[in-house]
Amino acid sequence: MFCALLGAPLTCRNVTTLDWQTGWIVFAVGISVGLSKTGLAGLGLVSVLVMAHVFGPLRSVGLLLPILIFGDVLATLLLGRHADWRRLVFFLSASLIGLGLGYYLLGVVDTRIYGKIMGLVVFVFCLLNVLRWSLDDKIAKVVHGRVLGAVIGVLSGTTTMMTNTAGPLAALYFISLSMPKFAVVGTAAWCFLVTNSLKLPLFAKLGLLCPLSWQLLPWAVPGVAIGSLIGSLVISHLSPRLFEWLVVVFAMAGAVKLVLS
Repeated sequence: MFCALLGAPLTCRNVTTLDWQTGWIVFAVGISVGLSKTGLAGLGLVSVLVMAHVFGPLRSVGLLLPILIFGDVLATLLLGRHADWRRLVFFLSASLIGLGLGYYLLGVVDTRIYGKIMGLVVFVFCLLNVLRWSLDDKIAKVVHGRVLGAVIGVLSGTTTMMTNTAGPLAALYFISLSMPKFAVVGTAAWCFLVTNSLKLPLFAKLGLLCPLSWQLLPWAVPGVAIGSLIGSLVISHLSPRLFEWLVVVFAMAGAVKLVLS
């Protein structure tokens, strides 16, 4: 009923089988998720956009969640030891408030409209990071402020609840704090492992989880594992500035797509 109210093309209950062609698409999505969770955060938008195209915007949010959680588990195992726990607790506290807000907004806001807003926010944060590289001291005072950090945390929680697209925003924020690349990935991994796990009962209550959500896992899990291993190896060989540029470029491309979709 909830899916119908928001105009989804099909409800999860109408789909009981998974064909081979769709399975291979889900496998590719898994690779994208693995790469995004272990360093190339902007690639997470690719998996969101592909799933939305194949299954419909609203349905894809629930179908993608178990895949994202598996990616979070692998990311924490591979790189979670590098997390900055002080910043994690602060950002996660604000994100939990955002989860509650997102839970409410899912029932009253068109997710496509919110996606456009999210795209604009990501674009602005990309710009802030570029400015930080040339105006370091002036921009740092703004970015390092606790008020902005709390706002970004709430927005991250709201966004992950509604569209599963908060990864680039969180990564951009952590980068703006001049955190080392491994700390960025490790902190984000723990943050989204917690928030995505908490989303499971909320999504179940909203009717966004269904048998198909779990039928996708046998196809997605190998892809996530491959992407996670590749991502963890790639990030080891990236210079800190190249890592930051890649996150910004991928996030910028995803932001443009969100705004135009």
